[in-house]
Amino acid sequence: MKIYRLSIVAAALLSQQIHCLGALFKPTDDFSFFFSGKYRPETFYAHNYSLLNNNMHEDQSYFSRHTLDVTIDSFYGLGTYGWNVAQMKTTVRNRAIWGDPASISPVTPAVIDDLGANDFSHNHFIPRNIMWIREFWLSFDVGTAFGLTFNNPQTFIIGAFPFLLGRGIALGEAYAIGNSTLGFYTDFNIDQFAWGASFYGDLVKDVLRYDFYTGIVRNNTASVSKNIEPIFAQEMGKRDNPERGFGSVNFIVAQKFQWSVFKNDYWGNLTLEPYGFFNHDPEQSVEFRADAESKLLTLGFAGEFESARWGFGFDTAMNMGRQRVRSWDRNRVVRQLRDGVDMRVNSHVYVGVDPRNPSSVTNFEPYQVPSSKNVVSVATSDISSVGKQADRLINTSPQSEFFNGKPIGVVSDFSVDMPFIPNNVSPALTDQLFNANNRYRSGYKNKYKGWMFVADSGIYFCGKDLQLAATAGIASGDDNPNFQTIDGDYAGFIGLQEIYSGKRVRSAFLLGSAGKLQIPLSTPTTDQAPTKFAQMSSGFTNLVFWGAGLHYEPSHMKKRIVFNPNMYMYWQDRATHQFDAVKKIETDQFAHTFLGTELNLFFDYYMFRDLKLFYVSSIFVPGNHFTHIKGKPFNSRHARLLEATTITSRDAKNIPNIGDDVAFTLNIGLEYRF
Repeated sequence: MKIYRLSIVAAALLSQQIHCLGALFKPTDDFSFFFSGKYRPETFYAHNYSLLNNNMHEDQSYFSRHTLDVTIDSFYGLGTYGWNVAQMKTTVRNRAIWGDPASISPVTPAVIDDLGANDFSHNHFIPRNIMWIREFWLSFDVGTAFGLTFNNPQTFIIGAFPFLLGRGIALGEAYAIGNSTLGFYTDFNIDQFAWGASFYGDLVKDVLRYDFYTGIVRNNTASVSKNIEPIFAQEMGKRDNPERGFGSVNFIVAQKFQWSVFKNDYWGNLTLEPYGFFNHDPEQSVEFRADAESKLLTLGFAGEFESARWGFGFDTAMNMGRQRVRSWDRNRVVRQLRDGVDMRVNSHVYVGVDPRNPSSVTNFEPYQVPSSKNVVSVATSDISSVGKQADRLINTSPQSEFFNGKPIGVVSDFSVDMPFIPNNVSPALTDQLFNANNRYRSGYKNKYKGWMFVADSGIYFCGKDLQLAATAGIASGDDNPNFQTIDGDYAGFIGLQEIYSGKRVRSAFLLGSAGKLQIPLSTPTTDQAPTKFAQMSSGFTNLVFWGAGLHYEPSHMKKRIVFNPNMYMYWQDRATHQFDAVKKIETDQFAHTFLGTELNLFFDYYMFRDLKLFYVSSIFVPGNHFTHIKGKPFNSRHARLLEATTITSRDAKNIPNIGDDVAFTLNIGLEYRF
């Protein structure tokens, strides 16, 4: 009986709560809301999608995942003002790879200071299916809010919302995505839009529209602890004042105008869009955290025309501005394993080794760190005055490229008192400390001079059931300027937050967020380069292409069907060097610029109006460029694989690393909108 009465009470309380929630969300004359969403389960498989090499069996990917977006759109003002003067939109998302808890919500990596060593980072993940805010913004009419009279509505919007210029190539919606060649901050693609604000409205009703936008990419000045963080301790000349200081904000300011040149049933619609944006990034990373800063200005012009029989569009932009790479002391305390003991050593200071004379130590190649000869740091060796004297010499030595490879000083009995110092040190160099050949890097500037142009056109048949389309484009390219460490120009185009994958002709393999193929630039030849390996290039840069596509959507079918095959052919704008896998070196000859051909198919079948089955597949046939760079290593693991492989012919089938084999991808799933 008590259980029964408790159940009645619980039911009454639940009914009251539901009634309260209903009253809260009940539409009124002024307030209305709409609930919508999308659920998308899908499965992916990709083969050779990164290295194009059948010998690299790990270059495959299979996973199933889901994406759930839930949106609440609310409006205010219809009853009082006769129209909606305010709107708020909230979209929350959950996405995860099935069976992989780490894919749900990985956190950003943090640099770990482990007893003075800070050469590694660490991150965690949230292994639960949480929801996060993807889009959240409030907009309102400025004139109504402040009692002002305008000829046309003027709107202010603030929050996390999508914003792009032109086709989203120069500046797109993919928050914190950028070209990695110059060190632009990157993060996962559009799981969240950038936070910002915008004023927009009509200057001339239905003819000229403006949009002024500002957004925050990253804020490192939100607290005193961030302001005093010693991030510039390795910048030359800042040993005594390494703090970040106030005002380190990565922000974007953008402006665009949309001019409706004409809009009628006879001529069609023509819209032109001049635009520009400025991005200030005070803490880029070329080799180390915050070792560069950038000021990027991009000006562009886009247009779209659409009529009953055909349409075309274009987008072009050019980069201006510069990247300033700071003068830097590369020496850090890092971890090394010596005789089974985890030691902390100086990365760019050696004892008993003259870096200018490789013969002073066995198996020591120029510009390579002789790992058994680094000076042990006093951070883990509380050896009285000897170790402290060595650290004092290292940390007070003059900072200039002139002192690279030069002696720092002598610490008497250092090799006797400090553990794990090798016994085969030359007697003439005993207790002598040396800078590495590349310990110091002088500052320099890179001027931005990249540009891009893309255009497409389509002709309609059978009403608009069938469209035949073609596209072409070019994005200028260049080698990584940070491999030279001198003042210079960077001619490669820089697109910020860009994931362009085509409009009338779509790409499913190389362009956009689907593209996983990494195209290497030339291998650096100087010891001042950040790495011995070629920089990887991806995105809309150093690329020339043309393509064609067919879009068929028959209007007479009871069930909606969309059939969309496409073809792309790709080239490099700037040629890079060939690689000889037999000799295991990069040659002076340039590789062919033809990257290859992409064939893809997009197919949608709407089982119901709001439920569709989709299928996307692609095949990439590599061009001569990849044949000319077969075997090229991108990292130390690739270098070891190549060194361990016996190659007797340029056409040997066992060449590791990058290859020239066919790649393909497959994506199938459901999408339900509600």
